[in-house]
Amino acid sequence: MLSVSIIMGFAFLLEACFGFGGAWIAIPLLTLSMLPKDAVFLMLVFQCLKAVLLISSWRHISWKSMNLLFVGMFFGVLIGIGILDVVSPKLFKLGLAIYLMIFVVFDYVNLKMINREWLSAKTGSLLAGFFGGVISGVTGIGGPPYVTYLRAIGLDKLAFRATIIFVVSISNYFRLFLDAGEIIHNEVVLKNFLPCLAVFVVVSVIGLHLPKFLSERVFKTAINAMLFGSSLMLFYKSFA
Repeated sequence: MLSVSIIMGFAFLLEACFGFGGAWIAIPLLTLSMLPKDAVFLMLVFQCLKAVLLISSWRHISWKSMNLLFVGMFFGVLIGIGILDVVSPKLFKLGLAIYLMIFVVFDYVNLKMINREWLSAKTGSLLAGFFGGVISGVTGIGGPPYVTYLRAIGLDKLAFRATIIFVVSISNYFRLFLDAGEIIHNEVVLKNFLPCLAVFVVVSVIGLHLPKFLSERVFKTAINAMLFGSSLMLFYKSFA
């Protein structure tokens, strides 16, 4: 139980500071001591609770960046679930890993894969939501397209953090609704909920203040580092 709380605490700290990334690190580590399904359910509960972080930052949400994002997300999730038996999850993770790595490299050398003005339009928002939904339906990790989209349109750190928390929270609420019956009766979730909740509260308060000490450049570099790390993890999982 202590190891679970430590892993979740580190994940929550990342979530509170950057708005995303905790699940990509926590779930692989949690599966060392529990079933993958239990790890996903435990993380999902707290991913939904992290919406409370918006209490102090909801004013920074970039509503214009979302436009049709949730429409695309809805249809993407349905399609993703539908193609689970058609597309190999490992092959899909490999494609996602390559996509993330290309984005980070291009961003590092200051190149643009897609025109920023087009990304800011409704079409870009729709596609980000759609591909995020598809990936969520197939792999359970739908964040990368949302993150790369919001990074590419150039949001500042406060707007990025608030917007990604809002977007991912909506996606997680949809998943929680579908799995609520199993989660309520899951012994691992019930056993670890209270200890992890105490850790969640403490590190969330700490994480809320960390962005103030990070420059825009450091903040964006940290995000790209997390994306690159996620791509390496996905590479590993696609061949494991």
